[in-house]
Amino acid sequence: MLGVIFASEYLRKVKTRVFVVVTLLVPLVLFAIGITVAVVASDSDDEQEEAQQIAVLDPSGDILAALREAEHGDYQFTAATNAEAAKQAVIDGGYYGLLTIPADLDGRFNLYVRQVGWIGEQHALRSFVLGTVREVRLSRHELSPALRAVLDARPSFDVVRLTDEGEDRSDRMTGVIVGSVSAMLLLGFAVLYGGNVMQAVMEEKASRMAEIVVSAVRPFDLLLGKILAAGAIGLTQVAAWIALSSLLLLVASPVLGLLDALPGDFAASSPDASSALAELPGDGFSLSPVPVLLAILLLPFGFLIHASLFASLGAMFESPTEAQNATFVGVLPIIASWIMVTQVGQMPDSAFIVFGSLFPFSAPAILPARMLITDVPAWQVATGIALCVAGSPAMVWLAGRILRGTLLSYGQIPTLRDIKRILFSD
Repeated sequence: MLGVIFASEYLRKVKTRVFVVVTLLVPLVLFAIGITVAVVASDSDDEQEEAQQIAVLDPSGDILAALREAEHGDYQFTAATNAEAAKQAVIDGGYYGLLTIPADLDGRFNLYVRQVGWIGEQHALRSFVLGTVREVRLSRHELSPALRAVLDARPSFDVVRLTDEGEDRSDRMTGVIVGSVSAMLLLGFAVLYGGNVMQAVMEEKASRMAEIVVSAVRPFDLLLGKILAAGAIGLTQVAAWIALSSLLLLVASPVLGLLDALPGDFAASSPDASSALAELPGDGFSLSPVPVLLAILLLPFGFLIHASLFASLGAMFESPTEAQNATFVGVLPIIASWIMVTQVGQMPDSAFIVFGSLFPFSAPAILPARMLITDVPAWQVATGIALCVAGSPAMVWLAGRILRGTLLSYGQIPTLRDIKRILFSD
């Protein structure tokens, strides 16, 4: 009977016109938006290429000469003699900006612009100017090549965690990223497809169809079939989106060459880009596959738990407005999980985080993140997995009990006392 419910729910949703249209339109719309942004950015870059003139007020003239010699691809540097006149020229559009250089090179460098660009462009220009200033200051001391090599060297600094198995170079940011991705996937699937379960339960209850179905099928099988079908629908849709997006990228790859013309290319224009990348974990960096695989395996159980919560909300309410207001109750555990994820890197062994790694609603996101950051005792890993595996059918059973107990409660919202009676009555 469970297979019949699953197949019925899955095929009924997948064959709808709305599902097909949404599945086809989402990649097309996102692709069109990306192409539009790339074309607009490319046109904007072409229009501003000749206008990116920066006036430089440099008392010594050394910095201006060095900036010209460096030949930045997006800007041209010209000499300025009067600050007020140059500022007015910036306002009038004659210059992109005015760069003032302190006489001793130890004061504040100011760039006056009429319109502040995006943050990547600002960082690239700042790094270019300050890198040039650094070269000028070092060249005045006539340093030997060996000393310059020492000053330019940027050694790596890694924090290595020692375990019984050896060295673990996984950084804390990796754990936070894994936990955040898990929480994001749970939130997306729970809201989009768990919400569909809630709506389906409300519709069947309002049409009295649930009374007929429950008379022949156990509420547990009914809700489990609906939840599994909703998850399968979500996987089908995501797989279709990935396939269509890959096809669009493959077919339109020549057009996507416009992306290379985006302004403010950080990697190309910033001399510090390579050094910033060098600060990332080096060749010794390793990502343990066990926590990542655990996160993937726990996600289905997390979806079952959260979708069951949404199904319970659908069984308790009849009006879509009332159910919409109660949706926050279903999203709250995932929001709490996300808050915990942000704190995993700072206090992975605190009681708050340990509880989150064991609690079935948050364990799919917190437990793998903790395992990437710190040594998690085996009993905690086993307990977290066991609670997730056991908690998912338990939540489906509780949702089924609520559905069965509220079938005849039309026109009223059950109170906590009513829910307690429904759950524990025979």
